Amino acid sequence: MMKWREKMEDNSEEAFRRLSAISSRAKISGTTLAVHSIVEAVLGKAPDKEVVGLVTAAFESNGINPITEKEMVDGILALNEWLRENA
Repeated sequence: MMKWREKMEDNSEEAFRRLSAISSRAKISGTTLAVHSIVEAVLGKAPDKEVVGLVTAAFESNGINPITEKEMVDGILALNEWLRENA
Protein backbone atom coordinates (compact mmCIF):
# COMPACT_ATOMS: atom_id res chain seq x y z
CA MET A 1 0.00 0.00 0.00
CA MET A 2 1.36 3.41 -0.96
CA LYS A 3 1.93 5.83 1.88
CA TRP A 4 0.29 9.27 1.79
CA ARG A 5 3.61 11.11 1.41
CA GLU A 6 4.71 8.88 -1.48
CA LYS A 7 1.35 9.42 -3.17
CA MET A 8 1.71 13.21 -2.72
CA GLU A 9 5.21 13.08 -4.22
CA ASP A 10 3.91 11.13 -7.23
CA ASN A 11 1.09 13.65 -7.67
CA SER A 12 3.62 16.47 -7.39
CA GLU A 13 5.83 14.99 -10.11
CA GLU A 14 2.89 14.49 -12.45
CA ALA A 15 1.57 17.98 -11.72
CA PHE A 16 5.00 19.48 -12.36
CA ARG A 17 5.23 17.72 -15.73
CA ARG A 18 1.79 18.98 -16.75
CA LEU A 19 2.57 22.55 -15.65
CA SER A 20 5.96 22.52 -17.36
CA ALA A 21 4.36 21.33 -20.60
CA ILE A 22 1.79 24.13 -20.76
CA SER A 23 4.36 26.67 -19.59
CA SER A 24 6.73 25.67 -22.38
CA ARG A 25 3.95 25.97 -24.97
CA ALA A 26 3.03 29.42 -23.64
CA LYS A 27 6.66 30.59 -23.81
CA ILE A 28 7.04 29.33 -27.38
CA SER A 29 3.86 31.08 -28.48
CA GLY A 30 4.63 34.23 -26.49
CA THR A 31 1.48 34.07 -24.40
CA THR A 32 0.87 34.21 -20.68
CA LEU A 33 -0.89 31.55 -18.67
CA ALA A 34 -4.18 32.28 -16.93
CA VAL A 35 -4.35 31.26 -13.28
CA HIS A 36 -7.21 28.90 -14.14
CA SER A 37 -4.95 27.10 -16.67
CA ILE A 38 -2.13 26.82 -14.13
CA VAL A 39 -4.42 25.37 -11.46
CA GLU A 40 -6.04 22.99 -13.96
CA ALA A 41 -2.63 21.73 -15.09
CA VAL A 42 -1.48 21.15 -11.51
CA LEU A 43 -4.67 19.41 -10.37
CA GLY A 44 -5.18 17.52 -13.62
CA LYS A 45 -8.86 18.50 -13.71
CA ALA A 46 -11.04 21.58 -13.98
CA PRO A 47 -10.66 23.50 -10.70
CA ASP A 48 -13.37 24.98 -8.53
CA LYS A 49 -13.76 28.76 -8.60
CA GLU A 50 -12.79 28.84 -4.92
CA VAL A 51 -9.41 27.26 -5.59
CA VAL A 52 -8.71 29.59 -8.54
CA GLY A 53 -9.68 32.59 -6.41
CA LEU A 54 -7.38 31.57 -3.56
CA VAL A 55 -4.47 30.87 -5.91
CA THR A 56 -5.04 34.22 -7.64
CA ALA A 57 -4.93 35.95 -4.25
CA ALA A 58 -1.73 34.11 -3.35
CA PHE A 59 -0.08 35.08 -6.64
CA GLU A 60 -1.15 38.71 -6.23
CA SER A 61 0.10 38.87 -2.64
CA ASN A 62 3.49 37.64 -3.85
CA GLY A 63 3.92 40.97 -5.64
CA ILE A 64 6.79 41.18 -8.08
CA ASN A 65 8.70 38.32 -6.49
CA PRO A 66 9.17 35.50 -8.98
CA ILE A 67 7.63 32.15 -8.13
CA THR A 68 8.98 28.92 -9.53
CA GLU A 69 6.88 26.22 -11.14
CA LYS A 70 7.85 23.90 -8.27
CA GLU A 71 6.57 26.44 -5.74
CA MET A 72 3.33 26.78 -7.71
CA VAL A 73 2.82 23.02 -7.77
CA ASP A 74 3.60 22.57 -4.08
CA GLY A 75 1.40 25.48 -3.05
CA ILE A 76 -1.59 24.52 -5.20
CA LEU A 77 -1.45 20.87 -4.14
CA ALA A 78 -1.15 21.85 -0.46
CA LEU A 79 -4.06 24.28 -0.77
CA ASN A 80 -6.21 21.68 -2.51
CA GLU A 81 -5.42 19.09 0.17
CA TRP A 82 -6.21 21.59 2.94
CA LEU A 83 -9.55 22.47 1.32
CA ARG A 84 -10.47 18.78 1.02
CA GLU A 85 -9.56 18.08 4.64
CA ASN A 86 -11.52 21.09 5.88
CA ALA A 87 -14.61 20.77 3.72
